[in-house]
Amino acid sequence: CASLGYHEGGTLGCTPGCEFDVSGCLGGYCGDGVINGPEDCDGDDLGGATCSGLGYYEGGELGCTAGCEFDVSGCLGGYCGDGVINGPEDCDGDDLGGATCADFGFYGGALLCTPDCEFDVSGCSGGYCGDGIANGPEDCDGDDLGGATCSSLGYNEGGELRCTPDCELDVSGCLGGYCGDGIKNGPEECDGDDLGGSSCASLGYHEGGALGCTPDCELDVSGCLGGYCGDGIKNGPEECDGDDLGGASCASLGYEEGTLACGADCTFDTSGCGSGWECGAKLVDSRDQREYGTARFGELCWMTDNLDVGEMILADEPQTVGETIAKYCYWNNESLCESHGGLYQWNQAMQGDSIEGAQGICPPGWHLPTDGEWQALEIHLGMSPATAVMNQWRGAPVGALMRVGGGSGVDALLGGAVNGFSSTFFNYPAYGYYWTSTMGPQGPWRRCFTDDDSYYDPETVGRWQTWPASYALSLRCVKPLP
Repeated sequence: CASLGYHEGGTLGCTPGCEFDVSGCLGGYCGDGVINGPEDCDGDDLGGATCSGLGYYEGGELGCTAGCEFDVSGCLGGYCGDGVINGPEDCDGDDLGGATCADFGFYGGALLCTPDCEFDVSGCSGGYCGDGIANGPEDCDGDDLGGATCSSLGYNEGGELRCTPDCELDVSGCLGGYCGDGIKNGPEECDGDDLGGSSCASLGYHEGGALGCTPDCELDVSGCLGGYCGDGIKNGPEECDGDDLGGASCASLGYEEGTLACGADCTFDTSGCGSGWECGAKLVDSRDQREYGTARFGELCWMTDNLDVGEMILADEPQTVGETIAKYCYWNNESLCESHGGLYQWNQAMQGDSIEGAQGICPPGWHLPTDGEWQALEIHLGMSPATAVMNQWRGAPVGALMRVGGGSGVDALLGGAVNGFSSTFFNYPAYGYYWTSTMGPQGPWRRCFTDDDSYYDPETVGRWQTWPASYALSLRCVKPLP
């Protein structure tokens, strides 16, 4: 019976006609049209099975093979397990449809597929945004901020740092701004274009320039010009800077001995100089060793000789401010510079400065007297304060006292002048003219002396500001006394 396909064996017999008698065989057989034994189907008997029932997504016509197995060749749309993604499947076997662990937010590992054709992330690794742990490229995750704080991010006043659902830091609760927000705040010197009102000039640079801001919110002075007090180089209106004394010494300032220093304000500190030199002694200019008489009047020490420093140029050449000091000598005769001093245009005398009281071309420690200091000298010699401020020839007999031989010790010389427009000499030896370091409404203030009574009273002193700075006049220098 078993060899004939009966599923449960039985007893096979033989008929009188010598044919198998299967009446004793049991359990049916494949081909009897009835599903029995281990058969999927038998003939038209499919046991109620269909293509859809077998998992095929688009149905179709199910058949039965001669071996009583389902014939799915007529089924349509594929099924979970055929190794190809079809129907509603996420995946099928090794076919993941190009998906990876990264698509599920994981930062590494191998994505798998379940027997039910659904993704299996059990092989993914490295964490994901939302697992509460800052991992992979995440800035943060939930309460895990990776140790970051508002302060560590540069916010000047701290605050509360949070994490977004996308695992990025949320700085909306941070306070006080940060370096890079374009606004100067906290300890920043600047931020972007916000320099907090600072400029090269406000930082002490003598020639201004363009101040910038570094990415670290510190002022960038690389574009500032002219140096500043404290850079160790004497520049601008400084008398000195650090160890740079510009060649000056205690001796050049009139002291007999000692060590000259420079103060924090870039002016000479003479506290280390000896006290041997006093106003009234000869001043030796360290630049050319020329000697000048001095005398005390009030709180100032005045040179009693006209300044004569620099190299002579012809009167038709302009005096330009530079390393070399240029001077005119009356009639282009250098001997008249030796006797009456040089004649200097105002910008040369001031060395390009415009601040009254500037050192200009005076020796170190001395400066060009202001209009007010000339008035103080005139008042000291007897002129009334009300008269001293007049813009005219005024104050007799002080003019006679101040001229050479007048007995006051000022010894003003009548050295003439040079007309800056025509480059011509005029009024020697009848008049003498002296620049002050004070600019007036029309030109620099000056003093005028004469011994010629043809036009003016020779006992008066002229105070005017009507000549342009291009005229070349005589100079005296002064220094404050303790």
